[in-house]
Amino acid sequence: MEFDAKIKGKRILMVPVSSIKPNPTQPRRYFDKGDIDRLAESIKQVGIISPLIIRRRDNKATFSIAGEALTPEQYELIAGERRLKAAKKAGLKKVPCILSRSDDSGSAVLALTENLQRKDLNCFEEAFAMQRLMFMTESTQSELAETLGISQSAVANKVRLLKLSSDERDAIINEGLTERHARALLKLDSKGDRMFMIKRISERELNAAETERAIEEFIKHRAESEKTGNRRVVGMVDVRFFVNSIDNAVKLIRKAGIDVGSTRKENVDSIEISLVIPKTGVKIVEENK
Repeated sequence: MEFDAKIKGKRILMVPVSSIKPNPTQPRRYFDKGDIDRLAESIKQVGIISPLIIRRRDNKATFSIAGEALTPEQYELIAGERRLKAAKKAGLKKVPCILSRSDDSGSAVLALTENLQRKDLNCFEEAFAMQRLMFMTESTQSELAETLGISQSAVANKVRLLKLSSDERDAIINEGLTERHARALLKLDSKGDRMFMIKRISERELNAAETERAIEEFIKHRAESEKTGNRRVVGMVDVRFFVNSIDNAVKLIRKAGIDVGSTRKENVDSIEISLVIPKTGVKIVEENK
C-alpha cells in the first residue's frame, strides 16, 4: 500500500480496487450507466479528484514466512461507490482513499450524508437509508433529523414513502415522477388505484400540483359513488377505447362519402372531441375496380 498525499491532515492511501468491497448500508441502488461512462472518461483524463472513504474489515492481510503478502487486507467502502465503479471501468488498478475508523452505524451515517450532500439519491433510497439508520442507531425521527441537520417532518415524509410497494416505487422512478408525486399517491388506499394514477400522470404529463388535484377529484368521485351505492370505480375505465370507437366511426362516415370534420383537444382531466357533419354536399366516392 502506498501513501500518496495528505488532505486536511488525513493520509490518502492508494488501495487496490480488488480490495474494496461494497458497503452493505450504501443507500444508493440506482446508477445511471451513461453517468458512469462519462465519469470514467473524466477519470482517464484527470484521475479521481475526490478520494473514496473506506474502513478496514475484520480480516487482516496474511503473510508468508518470507514476509510476502498472501492475501491483501480487505476494506469496506463507506462513500464513493459511483467513483469506484467508474474507476474500474476506466481500468484503474488502485484508487485514492481516506481510511475511516467508523463503526457500522458511523459508516451508514457517512454513506448517507455524503450522498445527501451530493444529491445522488432518489427519494426512496433516502427513505430506506433513514429507516435503516434509525434501526441501527436506535434513534427516533427527531434524533435522526438532528444528526442529519434536517427537520423531523422531512424525515417523516421520506419514511412514509416506504408504504408504497416495490412495484409502485419502480414505476414512479421509471416514469420520472417526483417525490411530491409519490406523496400525493399515498392518499389512495388501493395499490390498483395508485398504479392506475401513475400511468395516468405519466401519459398526461401532469405536474405535482395537477396530480394532487386529480387525486383529490378521484377520491371525491369514489366517495360519492360509495355514498349512493354505486360501486363503479370512477376513472378506472380506459377512455382510449371510446376515443378509438369515435375515430373508427369518423372513418366509416368518411368512407360513406360524407366529408365530416373532426378536432380533438386534451385537457388536464378531459378530452374534447368535436364533429362537424354537413347536411348537404355528400361526396360520392367510387372505388377503382
